[in-house]
Amino acid sequence: MGYLPKGLILKAYETLSMLTEDHRQGQTQITSYLRHLLAFDMYYKENRKDCDLDYPENRDSFAENVKKIVNVVGNYYTTNFYSNIKELDDCGVGSNFYSAGVVNNSKQNTQVTYDYPTRGQYPLFKVRSNKLIRDVSYYKNVNAYLKTQDIKSAFIIWVLRDQYINELSALPIKSRLQRMLTEELVDVIMPREEKFNGYVEEFKLSDTLSNVSVSDLLALFGNPNISKTTIQLTNSKYDIYRNAIRVKPFLLLAGISGTGKSRIVRELAFKSCPEYLQDKDGTMPGNYCMIEVKPNWHDSTELLGYYSNMNKSYQFKKFVKFLIKAKMNPEVPFFVCLDEMNLAPVEHYFAEMLSVMETRKHPKMEGTDEVNKDVIKTGAVVESQYFKEWTWTDVNSSTHTKTNMSDMDWYRAFFDVAKDSEEEAQISKYQYERTLQKEGLTLPDNVIIIGTVNMDDTTHQFSRKVIDRAMTIEMNGGKLSNMFGGSKNLEYLPKEEQKKWQKSFQQLYVNADEVLEAHPNEAEDIIEKVPAKLDNINKALKGTPFEVSYRVLNELTIMVGVLLDSKKEGENIDDIINQALDYILLMKILPRIEGDSDMFNLSREFKQENHVEYNNRLEWLMALAPEIKTKEHEDDDYRQTAREKIKEMMERLKNQEFTRFWP
Repeated sequence: MGYLPKGLILKAYETLSMLTEDHRQGQTQITSYLRHLLAFDMYYKENRKDCDLDYPENRDSFAENVKKIVNVVGNYYTTNFYSNIKELDDCGVGSNFYSAGVVNNSKQNTQVTYDYPTRGQYPLFKVRSNKLIRDVSYYKNVNAYLKTQDIKSAFIIWVLRDQYINELSALPIKSRLQRMLTEELVDVIMPREEKFNGYVEEFKLSDTLSNVSVSDLLALFGNPNISKTTIQLTNSKYDIYRNAIRVKPFLLLAGISGTGKSRIVRELAFKSCPEYLQDKDGTMPGNYCMIEVKPNWHDSTELLGYYSNMNKSYQFKKFVKFLIKAKMNPEVPFFVCLDEMNLAPVEHYFAEMLSVMETRKHPKMEGTDEVNKDVIKTGAVVESQYFKEWTWTDVNSSTHTKTNMSDMDWYRAFFDVAKDSEEEAQISKYQYERTLQKEGLTLPDNVIIIGTVNMDDTTHQFSRKVIDRAMTIEMNGGKLSNMFGGSKNLEYLPKEEQKKWQKSFQQLYVNADEVLEAHPNEAEDIIEKVPAKLDNINKALKGTPFEVSYRVLNELTIMVGVLLDSKKEGENIDDIINQALDYILLMKILPRIEGDSDMFNLSREFKQENHVEYNNRLEWLMALAPEIKTKEHEDDDYRQTAREKIKEMMERLKNQEFTRFWP
């Protein structure tokens, strides 16, 4: 007998932070729905009647019950089981529940019975004439919010966090819960016995009430100004890829054949692949998709599929199926490797994807003007009309058509899912969701598209449109001796390491203003110094097609934010800005630059008018590029700095009368 231990309570809180990791609803909304249901059920358990809010004592009792659900410590409560912890003013009920919500509407329209919540298809109770009305048939809808056995287990742990428990196992816990809530609700929220026992098996009851502080909860998620957790991993050759992905999840890996471009994509997938997506023989992670680009690709049908008039059905391609898989596993990064991406004209077969990626933004929460910074959404990759029904032919050549398919049904249509597996538990969250029917398939924000690039006579050149929209990384191959022992990077990691890698790819920012909000102490320096750096670069590139735009400024600022999130001891804001500028020169600015001596040479008149002493624009850029100290690590391939790359381009111009970024 005893109290729930602190470690278990913190585990439960962290699990509950995933209440809406499907990225389609605001966490504050989901938490509100659940706290109001439990508060009302607790009231009903005690009074055996509906809750008439016209009576102050009923209103106070309901508010006190809400406080029991969301209170953290003292006068602080959680709104979303993330790092957004507030001071109590209305006991955590939420002003919208009364003044702007369904309760207020019921007071104005006393003959109308409203569902709560009104949004979506899963109400939890009714409201009529300022009275909360219990409807047991609605309780099954709790499953639409508590979508996994682990989340149910965590929710129960949180509800009982200050209660004295006889034994830390499912049956005694259920018995204790029935003293607080009605049996009908307990039956719904209680997970399967073996799942609950597995969730708590590593913990033992404590003799004393656990003291969980606000700082304990904030420590779970790092910087409280940042919505998602930033995980710091050991500095290695992977830093440049992680940093680029967190700025924009579309990379071009350039280099001569055999430098490991496609291999690095597999390595990233191996390191972040959870156990339930791992293949049995350890050769192909379930979060990795290799697509070999063919020279005859001239439109998007090879990637995105097409509607067949003959079959009267949409023909889904490997790429689209993989996006659906990623959508259903939002906590896991999914890597698409477009191998030999420029064997075909990228602007032809990838045009729609380039446009979709430019629509990335944080959406507003449903029914509010509040922006959900935990989500990045795009326009549709495949329109919703193609998810209205699915027609297929079986092994006996019989044709079948299925309509009104849930997101889970679509997943099962494309992938074999083992019964009672963790993968099945993951996708079962979506058995009620039909967002594919409603919105179509958008680009999931956990999808990272990486194209491998060879620049030779067999491939097509990239237009500036493509280069502007990608983060380019040149792979120099590094030391040949680094090949030995490299196979260890194509192995799955322990669970805790997987989670660190999964979180290390999360994208927090879409625009520069979000960086300023997340790092207010550095905002003034960023506003003053970052645009000035690019203004000076534009002076050196004035009169050429290589001048940079607002897109580059936005991504330079985001890179500053990314580096601030993983700031190392002793680094100041100037160090961070210089490192970010070095990255952006290499990834965004230099790849656009090419030409002969006439393009780069500066005339005597120009030099006099602009008061510059450089003979050509590359010399000028060299002077503007920051000095970066680099050091090699045991597992590190040597990374070229922008200054070194510019020097290489200058040498090529001198020797060949022409230069460019690409090898």
